[in-house]
Amino acid sequence: MPAMAQDSDEDEIDNTLQFVDSKGNVIADGSEITVDSLEDEGFQCQVSSGLFVNNTSSETVYAGMEVNITRLDNGFISCCFPVNCQIGKHVGTFSTMAGAIDGGTQNKTIQTEWVPSDATSYGQASAVFRICMYVKGPGTKYIPTGYGPSVTINFVNRNPAGIKSIGTSTAGKKVAAIYNVRGESLSQMQKGLNIVRYTDGTVKKLLL
Repeated sequence: MPAMAQDSDEDEIDNTLQFVDSKGNVIADGSEITVDSLEDEGFQCQVSSGLFVNNTSSETVYAGMEVNITRLDNGFISCCFPVNCQIGKHVGTFSTMAGAIDGGTQNKTIQTEWVPSDATSYGQASAVFRICMYVKGPGTKYIPTGYGPSVTINFVNRNPAGIKSIGTSTAGKKVAAIYNVRGESLSQMQKGLNIVRYTDGTVKKLLL
């Protein structure tokens, strides 16, 4: 958990950034949702959060994500909001690095999913995702100022009938760029977590 500024009130929520679903509907602070669509990427299977973030202001803001994993039957939870990726493999809390979100940004994916050990590793992963707000400090430093909304996501892998194969949809796509978890460009996929951006704008995270 980032250390908040001394004069901030942790109970006061900064609603500049809002969680929304794929249709732009606002997910209220403190909501709990369940997602159970298992996608087969070929390299791995994953259950995506399906959530996005809107910047309701016209100004650039700086934010990261605090992830408190409360249940993890197997696999890991990955979060790449707003840019760099972090992985949680155990119950506990981790945070992503702060980054800029331009004013008026709509439907910025939080790039978050549960990656089960394999398609037949049934069970659940649950975590509380809370937006952490910052201001830009000197150099590359970000100073925490408070918290934005939070949402609890229950990722569920129910049974093989729930698998949504998207291997054919990605097979015909052209790769535009590959990055590691630090956002550094790669010439090819490497062992570990790879972030693949396709020419149609979609982004997938693949673990080798």
